[in-house]
Amino acid sequence: MMRREDYKAVKHMDREQMNAYLERVYKRAYRAGYEAGIRRGYRNPPAIEISPEEPGEGQE
Repeated sequence: MMRREDYKAVKHMDREQMNAYLERVYKRAYRAGYEAGIRRGYRNPPAIEISPEEPGEGQE
């Protein structure tokens, strides 16, 4: 569910800003799923290359 502040920010984004926003959302979700798999005990998870969170990423 999107907060109203997030909706307003997204509503005014241009194509490049939207692309960057969605990429950050995807990476954050992928990382969360990967870490959940590790916690559940899956062995030999595939290696991933996702950069650490970018500054201001938690502000979406």
